[in-house]
Amino acid sequence: MTVDTIFPISFIVVNLTCTIKACISDYKSRTISNSLCKTLFVINSIAACYYDYVFQSATTTFVIFSILILMWLVGCFGAGDIKLLCAFTIGIKPDITIACLVMVGLLGGVQVTIMYIVGIASSKKVFEKGIPYGIPISMSGLVFSTISFLSF
Repeated sequence: MTVDTIFPISFIVVNLTCTIKACISDYKSRTISNSLCKTLFVINSIAACYYDYVFQSATTTFVIFSILILMWLVGCFGAGDIKLLCAFTIGIKPDITIACLVMVGLLGGVQVTIMYIVGIASSKKVFEKGIPYGIPISMSGLVFSTISFLSF
């Protein structure tokens, strides 16, 4: 194995592990730990440096962060979700970031629809604790960071 295969595999394995942890944590307690987001941010920043798109990616991440902070102030988005999305975005090639955000929205819509149907079928208040939006963010982030790492 060469360095050119070891690095992408390592980046993907760390992202996969963090994705699984984020999904489980967000589903169970609607929280995403700071240490998990820090790990993702560091590994994806290293990957962006390694693949030489860190400056473009940092700019994109800053713009997304700025917009989402405004949404958080209004109460539309959770702070943990912002941290998680930005931790993934830094590792995604800027030219596919919009596709990642679209996938987050689509998967989030599917998730909310399923939660609604389950709520009706079980007569439970499934939205009482909020929507675990870390799940679609993690899944989309994993897919698009993997595409970014393997496209070189």
